[in-house]
Amino acid sequence: MKHECWEAVQGEVNREEEVSSQVAAFRVRMDDKAQSLIVSSVGDEFLDDLDECTSAREMWETLENACTSYDILQEILFFRELSRGEKQETETMQPYLSRIQDLIKKIGKCGLELPDKVVSMFFLIGLPLDQYEGIIRIIEISPEGQTPKNVKMKLLLEEKRMKHQSERTDNNSSAKDSHKVLEVQNARNFSNKVQENRETRDRRDN
Repeated sequence: MKHECWEAVQGEVNREEEVSSQVAAFRVRMDDKAQSLIVSSVGDEFLDDLDECTSAREMWETLENACTSYDILQEILFFRELSRGEKQETETMQPYLSRIQDLIKKIGKCGLELPDKVVSMFFLIGLPLDQYEGIIRIIEISPEGQTPKNVKMKLLLEEKRMKHQSERTDNNSSAKDSHKVLEVQNARNFSNKVQENRETRDRRDN
Protein backbone atom coordinates (compact mmCIF):
# COMPACT_ATOMS: atom_id res chain seq x y z
CA MET A 1 0.00 0.00 0.00
CA LYS A 2 1.33 3.43 -0.88
CA HIS A 3 2.58 5.72 1.89
CA GLU A 4 -0.28 8.20 1.50
CA CYS A 5 -2.89 5.46 1.75
CA TRP A 6 -1.23 4.02 4.86
CA GLU A 7 -1.49 7.48 6.44
CA ALA A 8 -5.23 7.39 5.64
CA VAL A 9 -5.53 4.02 7.40
CA GLN A 10 -3.73 5.37 10.46
CA GLY A 11 -5.67 8.63 10.53
CA GLU A 12 -9.33 9.59 10.72
CA VAL A 13 -11.40 11.54 8.21
CA ASN A 14 -14.53 13.42 9.25
CA ARG A 15 -16.62 13.59 6.09
CA GLU A 16 -19.46 15.49 7.76
CA GLU A 17 -17.26 18.55 8.26
CA GLU A 18 -16.95 21.00 5.40
CA VAL A 19 -13.79 20.50 3.38
CA SER A 20 -12.41 24.01 3.67
CA SER A 21 -8.73 23.50 2.88
CA GLN A 22 -6.52 21.73 0.40
CA VAL A 23 -5.10 19.56 3.18
CA ALA A 24 -8.55 18.34 4.21
CA ALA A 25 -9.49 17.68 0.59
CA PHE A 26 -6.26 15.71 0.09
CA ARG A 27 -7.03 13.56 3.15
CA VAL A 28 -10.49 12.74 1.82
CA ARG A 29 -9.02 11.75 -1.57
CA MET A 30 -6.41 9.54 0.07
CA ASP A 31 -9.06 7.94 2.28
CA ASP A 32 -11.18 7.15 -0.78
CA LYS A 33 -8.14 5.68 -2.54
CA ALA A 34 -7.23 3.58 0.52
CA GLN A 35 -10.79 2.26 0.78
CA SER A 36 -10.71 1.22 -2.90
CA LEU A 37 -7.38 -0.56 -2.42
CA ILE A 38 -8.63 -2.42 0.64
CA VAL A 39 -11.86 -3.55 -1.03
CA SER A 40 -10.02 -4.74 -4.14
CA SER A 41 -7.47 -6.66 -2.04
CA VAL A 42 -9.76 -8.78 0.16
CA GLY A 43 -11.91 -11.80 -0.51
CA ASP A 44 -15.67 -11.71 -1.01
CA GLU A 45 -16.24 -13.12 2.49
CA PHE A 46 -15.15 -9.79 4.01
CA LEU A 47 -17.20 -7.45 1.80
CA ASP A 48 -20.34 -7.55 3.96
CA ASP A 49 -18.29 -6.48 7.00
CA LEU A 50 -16.67 -3.64 5.06
CA ASP A 51 -19.94 -2.42 3.57
CA GLU A 52 -20.89 -0.37 6.64
CA CYS A 53 -17.44 1.19 7.11
CA THR A 54 -17.10 4.90 6.38
CA SER A 55 -13.31 5.29 6.43
CA ALA A 56 -10.15 3.38 5.53
CA ARG A 57 -9.21 3.22 9.18
CA GLU A 58 -12.53 1.63 10.09
CA MET A 59 -12.09 -0.90 7.26
CA TRP A 60 -8.62 -1.80 8.48
CA GLU A 61 -9.79 -2.27 12.07
CA THR A 62 -12.73 -4.38 10.84
CA LEU A 63 -10.35 -6.66 8.93
CA GLU A 64 -8.07 -6.93 11.95
CA ASN A 65 -11.01 -8.02 14.09
CA ALA A 66 -12.25 -10.45 11.44
CA CYS A 67 -8.86 -12.15 11.24
CA THR A 68 -8.28 -12.35 15.00
CA SER A 69 -9.49 -15.12 17.31
CA TYR A 70 -10.29 -14.66 21.03
CA ASP A 71 -10.48 -16.96 24.04
CA ILE A 72 -13.23 -17.11 26.70
CA LEU A 73 -11.47 -14.66 29.04
CA GLN A 74 -11.38 -12.04 26.30
CA GLU A 75 -15.04 -12.75 25.57
CA ILE A 76 -15.89 -12.02 29.21
CA LEU A 77 -13.92 -8.78 29.03
CA PHE A 78 -15.73 -7.78 25.84
CA PHE A 79 -19.12 -8.39 27.48
CA ARG A 80 -18.07 -6.42 30.54
CA GLU A 81 -16.91 -3.52 28.41
CA LEU A 82 -20.09 -3.72 26.33
CA SER A 83 -22.33 -3.57 29.40
CA ARG A 84 -20.45 -0.48 30.60
CA GLY A 85 -20.23 1.16 27.19
CA GLU A 86 -21.84 4.48 28.09
CA LYS A 87 -21.70 7.30 25.58
CA GLN A 88 -19.26 9.90 26.86
CA GLU A 89 -20.37 13.52 27.15
CA THR A 90 -17.86 14.74 24.54
CA GLU A 91 -18.32 11.70 22.27
CA THR A 92 -20.32 12.10 19.08
CA MET A 93 -22.78 9.45 17.96
CA GLN A 94 -20.81 7.81 15.13
CA PRO A 95 -17.72 6.93 17.22
CA TYR A 96 -20.00 5.69 20.01
CA LEU A 97 -21.94 3.39 17.66
CA SER A 98 -18.71 2.18 16.05
CA ARG A 99 -17.25 1.38 19.46
CA ILE A 100 -20.30 -0.68 20.46
CA GLN A 101 -20.45 -2.42 17.09
CA ASP A 102 -16.75 -3.27 17.27
CA LEU A 103 -17.28 -5.02 20.63
CA ILE A 104 -20.27 -6.91 19.25
CA LYS A 105 -18.20 -8.11 16.28
CA LYS A 106 -15.45 -9.26 18.63
CA ILE A 107 -18.02 -11.22 20.64
CA GLY A 108 -19.22 -12.74 17.36
CA LYS A 109 -15.64 -13.85 16.64
CA CYS A 110 -15.79 -15.75 19.95
CA GLY A 111 -18.62 -17.80 18.47
CA LEU A 112 -21.59 -16.00 20.02
CA GLU A 113 -23.84 -14.18 17.55
CA LEU A 114 -26.18 -11.73 19.28
CA PRO A 115 -29.76 -11.35 17.94
CA ASP A 116 -30.52 -8.07 16.18
CA LYS A 117 -32.82 -6.90 18.97
CA VAL A 118 -30.08 -7.45 21.56
CA VAL A 119 -27.57 -5.55 19.39
CA SER A 120 -30.05 -2.67 19.10
CA MET A 121 -30.54 -2.68 22.87
CA PHE A 122 -26.80 -2.36 23.43
CA PHE A 123 -26.78 0.70 21.13
CA LEU A 124 -29.49 2.26 23.31
CA ILE A 125 -28.36 1.19 26.78
CA GLY A 126 -25.35 3.49 26.85
CA LEU A 127 -27.28 6.66 25.94
CA PRO A 128 -28.10 9.30 28.59
CA LEU A 129 -31.87 9.08 29.11
CA ASP A 130 -32.28 12.78 29.86
CA GLN A 131 -31.26 13.50 26.25
CA TYR A 132 -32.42 10.44 24.32
CA GLU A 133 -35.54 9.15 26.07
CA GLY A 134 -37.76 10.65 23.37
CA ILE A 135 -36.00 9.01 20.43
CA ILE A 136 -35.80 5.69 22.31
CA ARG A 137 -39.59 5.69 22.69
CA ILE A 138 -39.97 6.55 19.00
CA ILE A 139 -37.68 3.65 18.05
CA GLU A 140 -39.75 1.35 20.28
CA ILE A 141 -42.89 1.93 18.19
CA SER A 142 -41.14 2.41 14.86
CA PRO A 143 -42.82 0.47 12.00
CA GLU A 144 -39.36 -0.26 10.56
CA GLY A 145 -38.61 -2.36 13.64
CA GLN A 146 -35.71 -2.34 16.05
CA THR A 147 -33.05 -3.54 13.63
CA PRO A 148 -29.49 -2.34 14.29
CA LYS A 149 -29.42 -0.49 10.96
CA ASN A 150 -32.67 1.33 11.72
CA VAL A 151 -31.59 2.19 15.26
CA LYS A 152 -28.24 3.58 14.11
CA MET A 153 -29.88 5.66 11.38
CA LYS A 154 -32.42 7.18 13.80
CA LEU A 155 -29.77 7.94 16.42
CA LEU A 156 -27.55 9.71 13.88
CA LEU A 157 -30.52 11.75 12.64
CA GLU A 158 -31.46 12.59 16.21
CA GLU A 159 -27.96 13.85 16.92
CA LYS A 160 -28.18 16.16 13.89
CA ARG A 161 -31.59 17.40 15.03
CA MET A 162 -30.28 18.11 18.54
CA LYS A 163 -27.25 19.91 17.11
CA HIS A 164 -29.40 22.15 14.90
CA GLN A 165 -31.76 22.87 17.79
CA SER A 166 -28.83 23.81 20.00
CA GLU A 167 -27.44 26.11 17.32
CA ARG A 168 -30.84 27.83 16.93
CA THR A 169 -31.06 28.26 20.70
CA ASP A 170 -27.56 29.74 20.81
CA ASN A 171 -28.39 32.11 17.94
CA ASN A 172 -31.62 33.20 19.64
CA SER A 173 -29.76 33.77 22.90
CA SER A 174 -27.11 35.81 21.10
CA ALA A 175 -29.81 37.88 19.39
CA LYS A 176 -31.58 38.50 22.71
CA ASP A 177 -28.29 39.48 24.36
CA SER A 178 -27.51 41.86 21.51
CA HIS A 179 -30.99 43.35 21.80
CA LYS A 180 -30.55 43.88 25.54
CA VAL A 181 -27.17 45.54 24.99
CA LEU A 182 -28.75 47.83 22.39
CA GLU A 183 -31.60 48.70 24.76
CA VAL A 184 -29.15 49.57 27.53
CA GLN A 185 -27.06 51.64 25.15
CA ASN A 186 -30.12 53.52 23.87
CA ALA A 187 -31.29 54.17 27.44
CA ARG A 188 -27.84 55.49 28.37
CA ASN A 189 -27.75 57.73 25.30
CA PHE A 190 -31.21 59.05 26.12
CA SER A 191 -30.18 59.72 29.72
CA ASN A 192 -27.06 61.54 28.56
CA LYS A 193 -29.12 63.61 26.13
CA VAL A 194 -31.56 64.59 28.88
CA GLN A 195 -28.67 65.56 31.13
CA GLU A 196 -27.11 67.66 28.36
CA ASN A 197 -30.40 69.47 27.73
CA ARG A 198 -30.82 70.17 31.45
CA GLU A 199 -27.29 71.58 31.73
CA THR A 200 -27.86 73.73 28.64
CA ARG A 201 -31.10 75.10 30.09
CA ASP A 202 -29.46 75.82 33.44
CA ARG A 203 -26.64 77.76 31.77
CA ARG A 204 -29.17 79.76 29.80
CA ASP A 205 -31.15 80.62 32.93
CA ASN A 206 -28.01 81.77 34.73
